[in-house]
Amino acid sequence: MQLTQSAFESARHFIKTQARSLEQARFDYCFEQGSAAAVWSALGEFQNADGGFGHGLEPDVRSPDSSVICTSIAFQTLRSLHTPATHPLVKTGLAYLIQQYNPQTGHWRTIPPTADQSPHAPWWGNSASDRYDAFSLNPTAEILGYLYDYADAVPPEMITNVTAKVMATVQQSDRLEMHDLLCCLRLGQTATLPNAIAEPLMARLKILVPQTVDPEPASWAAYGLRPLQVIEQPQSPFKAGLEAAVEANLDYEIATQTAAGAWEPTWSWADAFPAAWAIAHREWAGVLTLQTLLSLRQFGRIS
Repeated sequence: MQLTQSAFESARHFIKTQARSLEQARFDYCFEQGSAAAVWSALGEFQNADGGFGHGLEPDVRSPDSSVICTSIAFQTLRSLHTPATHPLVKTGLAYLIQQYNPQTGHWRTIPPTADQSPHAPWWGNSASDRYDAFSLNPTAEILGYLYDYADAVPPEMITNVTAKVMATVQQSDRLEMHDLLCCLRLGQTATLPNAIAEPLMARLKILVPQTVDPEPASWAAYGLRPLQVIEQPQSPFKAGLEAAVEANLDYEIATQTAAGAWEPTWSWADAFPAAWAIAHREWAGVLTLQTLLSLRQFGRIS
């Protein structure tokens, strides 16, 4: 099954008219020879004076205050653009992460206590709770990858200590929660990761991935980890044994595009904050539509 040209144009129209300026700039960069500078400019709108990112960059966290989760998402975009260490977004973003690091626990607190003061999904609630002070691979493992990307600007002992903590946690885990797994996968995608770290990490992830990915199309209408979220390209090292699930997932995505041209979130928190969710829903649709188009292009599924 292929995404037809008219279906692609429908998705393009949705992004151009409904998505945030960030997703619009990223679409232009990825599909229409747009500039990296335009993406950096759009991303900068989410940054605060302390160098961290907030303002709903993660649409389920509506707080304007900086958060580590939003900052990690910002670095996903910065990595995709091969942003140099000298760029102001990188320099100030790294400074924020270094300042927020907790050397006692070897991790970063995902959201600040002030996050509860703004609309948010229930899973981001009770932000003053000490549950956020416990070590978590989400987003610590992912951030570790960005520290390696810009290692010359990061204290070496921070990289050493976080690496030890992340690797011990991964090696001791029989199963990873989906968001923890995704953060570890982004760590594994780090081009600057030393082989002594990358090889055992990838070997362990090859064991853990099949336990977390849901290969059944009947489940994909609910929230969960679909094959394409892990196997992002045909050459993925995690594809073995999931080939049929990947093809089925590609067909599923093409078949579930909405009449508006979008792909929409499978979750909701409209009962808690209906007005804020209406905004977040549209923002997520822009994010997911761009992600889906990029996946379909990777596998040659756009006519």
